[in-house]
Amino acid sequence: MNIRVLGMCAFICLVLIGCRQAPRYEKELERLDEALARNEEWVTRKEHAIAQLREKLARAVQDEERYWINKDLYREYLEFDADSAGYYVEQNIDLAARMGKPEDVQRWHIERAMVLIQTGQLNEAEHVLRSIDKKALPKRILPYYYARTMSLNHAYSIYIEDMGTEERSRYFNRALVYRDSVLLYMDPNDPQFLNIKAWDSFDAHDYADIKQLLRERVDHSPLNTSEDAISAYNLSAMCREDGEQEDYIYYLVRSSIAYVQSGSRNYASESIQELSEVLLLRGDLSRAYTYINYCSSNIYSFKNRAYIVRIARLQEDIRKQYLAREQRHEVLINGSLSAISVLLIGLLGAFFYIYRQVRKLRLRGRQLKEANAALQTSLVEKEQLHAEQRRMNEELQQSNREQATLNERLSRTNALLQQANVVKEEYIGYAFSICADYMNKLDEFRKTVSRKLKTGQLKDLDHFLTSDTMMQGELKGFYRTFDEVFLFLFPTFVADLNALLLPDKQIELKDEAHLNTDLRIVALMSLGFTDANKIAEFLHCSTQSVYNSRRLMYGRLAIPLKEFKERVTRLGRVGERK
Repeated sequence: MNIRVLGMCAFICLVLIGCRQAPRYEKELERLDEALARNEEWVTRKEHAIAQLREKLARAVQDEERYWINKDLYREYLEFDADSAGYYVEQNIDLAARMGKPEDVQRWHIERAMVLIQTGQLNEAEHVLRSIDKKALPKRILPYYYARTMSLNHAYSIYIEDMGTEERSRYFNRALVYRDSVLLYMDPNDPQFLNIKAWDSFDAHDYADIKQLLRERVDHSPLNTSEDAISAYNLSAMCREDGEQEDYIYYLVRSSIAYVQSGSRNYASESIQELSEVLLLRGDLSRAYTYINYCSSNIYSFKNRAYIVRIARLQEDIRKQYLAREQRHEVLINGSLSAISVLLIGLLGAFFYIYRQVRKLRLRGRQLKEANAALQTSLVEKEQLHAEQRRMNEELQQSNREQATLNERLSRTNALLQQANVVKEEYIGYAFSICADYMNKLDEFRKTVSRKLKTGQLKDLDHFLTSDTMMQGELKGFYRTFDEVFLFLFPTFVADLNALLLPDKQIELKDEAHLNTDLRIVALMSLGFTDANKIAEFLHCSTQSVYNSRRLMYGRLAIPLKEFKERVTRLGRVGERK
């Protein structure tokens, strides 16, 4: 029993561990793994776009057309193949000079510096930028000049790790100065503006608004451009500073996905390298090893001279830890195999011992089975007698319940019939009384008309016949009689109706013996009048008035309209309410 309890507890613990909610970034890591598995697809897509541009360039005739196609090829190659990007920079420098565009010549010298920065040739890039007279540059080119100078100093601050903190700070502070100049001259609608602004706000420790803008951009981004990757990377850094560890890793992974899917071979190292370091600290050596190898492969393909040395150190650390883990796993596996061998020998001994005990138990079991069979036979017979008795008792109780139900239904039916007879007699009496009254009034009307005709009072007769005074008086009398008869036959009509209305919409009559027009409409509905035209004819009013009255009454209901229409015919019926 103790072994069973311990086994059950262990099973429950395993289930609870399995049900624990995985971190938010786990699915994104799986998505990154899938993107890396499809890396050839992204590279092929990039190469296809480049091939189309090169075919277009081969068909170009005019210098202007070649100039713009070269510009597109430069953009495609800038983060894919720096040497090719440099080639198209040189081509556009020659084309701009030949077309008489000195400002564009300066612009492409600035892009030459960018290519050198991308490949890690920082001294050469600095020489190119210093050769440019920034005072002579037009305003539209200044953002590019300051952006490339900022990138140069930022790259220096990253690559000179061995020169000390003071030297790195000097270059980093220069990058900050040029960053402010970029923000001053760059178009706010430029896709890179938000990323540079994010760096500025991050440095000032006032990035709440920018963080929200970045979150909106990254959460709705297709993650297939380097701008998407930089936005996600900046957002991950802000989450890290705010102590949001899960969101930090989540957006770092999304940045890596964007770099991979964009086909970039250079800046991919920024996010994926940092992600490798994070996963290394969290014990996920397999992914860290895979990601850092991907970074290394891209850097070698891109030919970034400075970055190769920097990333090699981290790659070597991860490789050593990966190999150490494999060695520990091998030792653990060997130990486990030894333990399993010992356990197997113990299990074999236990098996033979249990086999002997089972044979003894089988012999005793057969003896007990024979004794139990005889006892079971007598118990079955006794149980059958008890079952038969219970069945008869249940049938008798069911018959009693059915009889009681029939008696109750018969009582209700008799009560309803008695009430119906009373209502019928009252109806008949009132009907004969109303008919007799109207016959007397009709005879009186005939005598009045005859008298006026005999005496020649034709004008009085015409006035008498055309005036609606008598009709109005008769209608008032008819409504009064209708109210008295209806409330006499259905005395609880108003109370029953109020029970269906909202507490603040209750109906209070000034004269409890008479109804108002709204109540008369409901009263006619309870008598079976459903046609608005019939109700309007009965009350001598317009059909629209009937519709309006009913709509107002429906608005006061405390119950659904469908239920009200079902219960309206039972208002005032004492038997139904009970």
